[in-house]
Amino acid sequence: MADIESRLDRIESSVERLGSSLEKLVDIVGGLAGFLQELAQTQKANAQAAEERFRHIETIQMETTEKLNALVQIVDEWIRNKPSA
Repeated sequence: MADIESRLDRIESSVERLGSSLEKLVDIVGGLAGFLQELAQTQKANAQAAEERFRHIETIQMETTEKLNALVQIVDEWIRNKPSA
């Protein structure tokens, strides 16, 4: 009988430790889930900001290309119409 009580005590102790470990694990997983949610929101915001920057760069690049083309055309016309010395 004492053997059974001893085993039950060990099982009870193990269950209590398991319960305590499980509570800690639940807290850790909850914290990790919160962190991952914040990370996902940050990544989404960063992606949106990057997309806006790329659009801005694309616009500036198009404007630069247009200005360069206009300059090339002006220089080309000047060279073609320049009187010979």
